[in-house]
Amino acid sequence: MTVKLALRNAFRHGKSSLLILFFMTLTGMVFMTGNSLLVSVNRAMREGFRDNITADAVIMAPSRERMSLFGATVPSLGEFFSLPSLKNKGDLEGLISEAGYSSTPLISGNALMEGGGHSRGIPFFGIENSSYFALFPEVEILEGKADWTGPGALVSQSLAMEWEKETGRSLTVGDSIKFTTAGDIGFTIRRVSIKGIYRYPYEHRLTDSLVLLDDGTARDLVRVLADQTQESSPEEASDLLDIDLGSLFEMDDTSADGGSEDILSSLDALFDEPLPEVKSDGSWHFLLVRFPRTAYNKQLEQLRSLLNKETTQLLDWRQAAGSAAQYARFMQLFFYAGFFLIFLAAVLGIVNIMLISLFQRTVEIGTIQALGGTSSFVRRLLSFEYLFISLCGGLLSLIFSAGLFALVNRLDVVLANPVLSMVFGGKPLYFPFSLPMCGITLLVCIGTGWMSSLYPVGKALALEPVSALKGGNHE
Repeated sequence: MTVKLALRNAFRHGKSSLLILFFMTLTGMVFMTGNSLLVSVNRAMREGFRDNITADAVIMAPSRERMSLFGATVPSLGEFFSLPSLKNKGDLEGLISEAGYSSTPLISGNALMEGGGHSRGIPFFGIENSSYFALFPEVEILEGKADWTGPGALVSQSLAMEWEKETGRSLTVGDSIKFTTAGDIGFTIRRVSIKGIYRYPYEHRLTDSLVLLDDGTARDLVRVLADQTQESSPEEASDLLDIDLGSLFEMDDTSADGGSEDILSSLDALFDEPLPEVKSDGSWHFLLVRFPRTAYNKQLEQLRSLLNKETTQLLDWRQAAGSAAQYARFMQLFFYAGFFLIFLAAVLGIVNIMLISLFQRTVEIGTIQALGGTSSFVRRLLSFEYLFISLCGGLLSLIFSAGLFALVNRLDVVLANPVLSMVFGGKPLYFPFSLPMCGITLLVCIGTGWMSSLYPVGKALALEPVSALKGGNHE
């Protein structure tokens, strides 16, 4: 009986019901659209990083600072901390293989890349060719080859295009490029040839400028030589002390005009000479691990239990990506902050509509009370009415959202904003329509209607039946 009366009242007071229905539908659509977008962003970022950059997990040496594949995650501290060298790589690879996982080692660093009159800072990875491209088979080699030997570099397609725009000359296989790094004890310069141009399927500002180097060159640039198998001999060190430092600064007057040019020419010739091979223990920064695509969290914990916590540290894909994967979290924070404001505005609007409607129905409410209807009965009657309207608003929001999602997904919309495009990996917008999210949206709409009705219903029930029959007090 109560439900029947509530439904009848909802249709009888059509104007106020339609206004409440509009606010409910709008609230549900905003919630559904925003959360679907966040789900899409998180999915794209998770798949993009795991399939192309971080793999499923990363093993590194313990560090007091929060580290990622690209160094310290705190930007202001990154330049003061270097990545620790991972010990016992061979033992770890055997352990990972026995567990049924695949892996590849990695060296990470940053350098100044110079060539053709242009220079820019770049991140680089030192890789083991065979295992790296086996772990990331979707990386596309556009020019050259992936299985090169000796010193060499693979340059990203975006970096090659930027280089051509700046210099007017495209980077091609065989070009010589110089890489420079600096540290507390000096600087390192290495010149290598380009072995190919590659492209990651997942577009990101880091992968757009990333250079893949052979592990020997990368190791020289980041000085991962703490445990060398062959150290410099005492005689080589004493030869350095025998150099006449004064002769370095002597210059004849007759050669004053061309002295600086001769020095620069000599330096360039020195950089072009093949570098002596440095025998090291093959130290690496990271070991990237790939799981079978089932039960990610379970396999992560299983791998963690196999590792020695005193000598290794395990990072999941989000920790390994560092600040590069934080955009999704920022978007989630901004969305919920914005939705909270929209929610408050909707509640205030609905409360005002309900107050106006109920004060126009004081005679109706007074009549029900005069005929023996208790306050709890009236409250239940009004609550059912507004909950019915809220449920209808939620259902309409799902119907409109489904139509909107289908339209946007069909149009293949690619965002022009570079930040948002980077979050989606350069792929078109995609809004998933999931049943769990539909249920949550309905609950949000029903909860909004219930919260909004508390004050207006309480205000209406505060009127005495006699005053209600006279039209109530509208002060």
